[in-house]
Amino acid sequence: MTICNLKALRAAALATIFASLGCLSLSAENIEKKAISDYLLARLEKKETPKLANRLLKASNQAEVQKLVWEAFADACYNFDFDCLPAPDSLAAARQYAWQLPDGSEPSTNMPFYFGTKGSKPEAGYPFFLYMHGSGEKNQEWSVGFKWCNYFNDSPSLYFIPQIPNMGRYYRWWHKSKQVVWQRLLRQAFLSGIVNPNRIYFFGISEGAYGSQRMASFYADYLAGAGPIAGGEPLINAPVENLSQVAFTLTSGDNDVQFCRHIYTDITRQALDSMQILHPEEYKHNVFLQKGRDHHCDYTYTTPWLAQFVRNPHPKHFKWEDFPMDTVYREGFYNLQVLERPTLPADSMRTCYEFSVADNVIDLNVHNVRYFGYDFVPMWELILHFGKEISPVDGGKIRIYLNDELVDLNRPVTVRINGKKVFRGKAQRQLKAIVESCALYQDPCRLFPASVVVDIPRK
Repeated sequence: MTICNLKALRAAALATIFASLGCLSLSAENIEKKAISDYLLARLEKKETPKLANRLLKASNQAEVQKLVWEAFADACYNFDFDCLPAPDSLAAARQYAWQLPDGSEPSTNMPFYFGTKGSKPEAGYPFFLYMHGSGEKNQEWSVGFKWCNYFNDSPSLYFIPQIPNMGRYYRWWHKSKQVVWQRLLRQAFLSGIVNPNRIYFFGISEGAYGSQRMASFYADYLAGAGPIAGGEPLINAPVENLSQVAFTLTSGDNDVQFCRHIYTDITRQALDSMQILHPEEYKHNVFLQKGRDHHCDYTYTTPWLAQFVRNPHPKHFKWEDFPMDTVYREGFYNLQVLERPTLPADSMRTCYEFSVADNVIDLNVHNVRYFGYDFVPMWELILHFGKEISPVDGGKIRIYLNDELVDLNRPVTVRINGKKVFRGKAQRQLKAIVESCALYQDPCRLFPASVVVDIPRK
């Protein structure tokens, strides 16, 4: 296991991430950085948070306060993450490292990984690829995946190539023990100072395809793109609605009939085609079957296609189907935070939010979703197709984070939920909004200076 000093990386990280913010002369000197760091550490540890003094901010000092909060977050992570990313060597050097999963989460909690670069670092930071291997014998799968990742034509790039800790039927990359690692990986990538925070991509082959497709939908707000290869998930596990801002490619062989991979790949294509008809500027995708190929199809299309795309961390329109992955729900998505979930019917586990903003008016359409399946395949115990029934939501509370990219903070903001006006007023720039959004998203591009809390009307 390799441990690195996060504080040693912080200065480089801050210089890279905030170089374009044009920070003005220091006017945040009265803000207690240690108090912010203690607050953020408590949030990381899921402990009771100390009281944090709130302050109103001016537009002129917002950027330097964001810088200070991110620096405080780096301090908090130094005291929380016992593992962090090592300084990378060339990927071809085949340096092996290891991270630990949460104690007691699995029989073996050791996750080995390769971590390295291809080509020289771009000024804005490396495009960052997380690759997940297939479900064969894990040493062989990891070794073969490492060779493929060196071969793919995507330089300059930075790779994290983990070996799955255990093996067995129904053992998956998306289980909650691994989710802790992916959250740590995103956090550490953002803090490293060498990753472009808007060029992160998840992909994988076979079992890694299933993992990357599920995680693409679940973690869509962090990703520029995702690319499962030789897979295909039932869409109940990976709603395409969440991919409005994610460049998504999925390719499989048209003879890859095991577990109906060829059928699921085409179902995903049809679903994304339909979403793109409704939203022509969104849902960029490249989903196709390779003629005459089976499970060992051509893997080389994926990363060069993904590398063209850059994340928009502040979209003015998106959909979020809030679904559980291995019983875990996200607390927020893009600029939304769920403070109280709507009361769900007994036969439903998810709520769909559609966010849009134009001319300082925010429309949030919210409804509950129930899936029903048809076309059962007994051989694989799989359901091919799913329909959806929607129903009105019953209560709930949402925080909507705002910045100058989404609205004019100098003017009143109007919020409508399901067509009903629930808020109109100024959204003030506040220290608390920056700190709380930092704690929630752990993302340097989503340090929001303002927020509005609204109740979802009861049905």
